[in-house]
Amino acid sequence: MVHKIPVPEQEDSGKIKPQHPTETDTHQPTGILDSIPMTRVQHYRAAQNLSRMMGNQAFIRRVIQRQDDASAPSTLSDYANMNAPANDAPEEAPENAGPTSDPLLNEWLAIHTDEHLASDNGWIFGQYRRGGRIDDLAEPFQSNVRALLGFVANTEGAQFAITSYARSPEKQHVMHVSRYIYKGTTGYDSYNFDSWPNVVAAGGREALMALEGEARTAALQNISNPDVLPIVWDVGTSAASVAAAQTLAEGYGVAGNNPCANGGANFSWPTGNTSKSKHGDGKAIDADPAVLPDEVIITQAQTVNWPDLATLQAEFGEDNVESLLDDGSPDGGLEGYIGYKIKGLSAVAMRDAFYDLFFSVRSAARAGFKDDVHFQAP
Repeated sequence: MVHKIPVPEQEDSGKIKPQHPTETDTHQPTGILDSIPMTRVQHYRAAQNLSRMMGNQAFIRRVIQRQDDASAPSTLSDYANMNAPANDAPEEAPENAGPTSDPLLNEWLAIHTDEHLASDNGWIFGQYRRGGRIDDLAEPFQSNVRALLGFVANTEGAQFAITSYARSPEKQHVMHVSRYIYKGTTGYDSYNFDSWPNVVAAGGREALMALEGEARTAALQNISNPDVLPIVWDVGTSAASVAAAQTLAEGYGVAGNNPCANGGANFSWPTGNTSKSKHGDGKAIDADPAVLPDEVIITQAQTVNWPDLATLQAEFGEDNVESLLDDGSPDGGLEGYIGYKIKGLSAVAMRDAFYDLFFSVRSAARAGFKDDVHFQAP
């Protein structure tokens, strides 16, 4: 039997730990997804997984007790439907974290006070926040994701923890560059201070160091950061820069070997990659690897796209699908059934087919990528 939990509505479930308070969601209740206030909570992985929390309301309240919003969710239904997993930003760092081990770069930073080192986590995570909100997803993808979350909240053993939603091109750029520097795809020579076009045009480091007083100040004033954002990726040395980039990549959840798209044609430096992710259009989410029990029961009230028995059996195999009556007995494919029992979903290919068929949520594995944490509109 499926654990039926009255699930009001909502973007992150599973091991969520939403971050900063958000506005109340005004989405109208539909079927099993009733409307509820949606808030981001403070502890990202505090919840482990939904199935472990079934019925443990006290634990859920402890998980979210540090949230800033006064309207704290108090039930499993609320928790399963809160806004996204944003990791909390670290404590505020100085405007320009430093100094670096490079005195000339430090001089430049003292003049260009609106620039920020890649190690300035407080500013970067504050400016380009992690996590996100389900409301930022485009329709009909948003409704499909809500339906998927509703199904997971009502299925014992299912897990689906969203870690990132829509992203601005700027945020995608920060994620992209930090990951490429951390992974060594972009070498230090591509972004260190000595390689900046304006530094080279000024005669290089030696020529700048030979200048004194106002002459050097004026020369440094005319040197601009080649990045499209006010982020200086050189933190003094190659090792320090890689470490700073690693912190950012891990904070944004892109430190692994999964694909990482840039913000588009305007955000190519320093990798030359102008790829654009569907996150920028609100048509993709990242999630911890999704888990489904081998056998599930799905009801029409839980889905957006409701197929007939023949379609399901063609997709999953005739022996893996049967329709059910209210009492859980086989229906034989006649009208009046309340749902389907589907087996074999522990296999990755079957799981992906399940998402596609019911929710139009496509795993990156089916979209040509190598990982299983990206889900996007077809």
